[in-house]
Amino acid sequence: MLAELLWYSVPEITLTARLREDLHADSLDMVELMFIIEGNWPVIREVTEEDVIVCQTVADVVALIDRLVLPNDLISHGADGSRTKL
Repeated sequence: MLAELLWYSVPEITLTARLREDLHADSLDMVELMFIIEGNWPVIREVTEEDVIVCQTVADVVALIDRLVLPNDLISHGADGSRTKL
C-alpha cells in the first residue's frame, strides 16, 4: 500500500522508514493514506487527518491500522464478498 502510494519498491519500505524524511511523503500523501486505510479495511471509526499526521514511521502506520481495524470476528462476510460491521 505505501509502496504504491509513494512510488517505492517494497524492499525500500521498512518499519523504521520515516514517512516524510526517508519516503518523502507530503501532506497530500498522508491524507490519501487516510482514505486508503478506510477503503481497504473495515475500521472502527473514521480515520482522521490527525490520526495520520502523527504517524512518523511505517511502524506508526501499522500501529494505526492495528488500532482502527475491526477484529475479523466483528465482520460479517456476505455471499458477494461484501463486508459489514456486526
